Amino acid sequence: MEIQVREAQRGDYAGIVEVHCSDVDKWRRKSGEIVSYEELTSFERWLHGGPWMDPETIKLHFEILKECGGRAFVAVLGDKVVGEAEVVFSEEPEPYGRYCFLEVLVVHKNYRRKGIGTKLVKYCLEYAEERGYAVFDVIPENEGAKRLYLKLGFSKMFDLCKMRRKCETGETELLFEENPPGDHPGDMLLISGHWYPSIYIWQNILRAQNYNRFEGFNISRPVFFEIREGKRVGISVFQSHITKPELCLAYLWVKPRELTGDLLKQIALDIACKAWELGFGEVFVEVDERHAPFFKNVGYRETGRVEYLRRA
Repeated sequence: MEIQVREAQRGDYAGIVEVHCSDVDKWRRKSGEIVSYEELTSFERWLHGGPWMDPETIKLHFEILKECGGRAFVAVLGDKVVGEAEVVFSEEPEPYGRYCFLEVLVVHKNYRRKGIGTKLVKYCLEYAEERGYAVFDVIPENEGAKRLYLKLGFSKMFDLCKMRRKCETGETELLFEENPPGDHPGDMLLISGHWYPSIYIWQNILRAQNYNRFEGFNISRPVFFEIREGKRVGISVFQSHITKPELCLAYLWVKPRELTGDLLKQIALDIACKAWELGFGEVFVEVDERHAPFFKNVGYRETGRVEYLRRA
């Protein structure tokens, strides 16, 4: 029987959950206790791999994906879902430009090494090209995925650097003005937090607290600031880490024409002060390797890297 790839439908959700759950050998509570899948809260299932691990949270995930203009596709064998892929289309300031991002690629553990992942990626590439997207990006989750993407014509664009810094007391040099989030700042470059496209990150931040309607979730409200140096030069969002509330995830958008090394260093310093003011002990950013030195120069330490690949 031949593998077929098609756009995902609501009736596929249970099968998609099964695909994502197939890698989990032991289900654990947040405390570490080994239990059955049925005994876990939605949040505890989420901890094993995100919103795809639970039949309720996956519905919200697909709502958000649709709001971003994204698409999900499934590989099916007969009536069984054996793989899933998701893409998001985005248009951002350089170096990203207009591109399609492959944000999810997963194949059921029992059906791997049969070419299903390759078939899903090729389908997504063709889907994007038919809609006028000549550039396709991805962050490989592991070495196996990286080998697949390289074989399909992807190459490394740059590294994204994970960095942390202790928060500290002090006055910010720039003005951080708290404001409602408003519309996605599409004219700004997402400097910190670009592990997914800008529009997808923005929409997930806006909808994060919607997960609180599911058992076990307690996501705090993200705080949005306009950054001003006389005029608005950027936007920063401060969000608690979902399992480490003392850790601040700092997202940063900056107007490209305002972006200089001196400004970026000052923002990096001010983020640590503003996070302390909000009650955090440490701040986390993820920036590309071109901008990482400006953060290192003001005390951020690198804790890891991931490769950002592009096929053009």
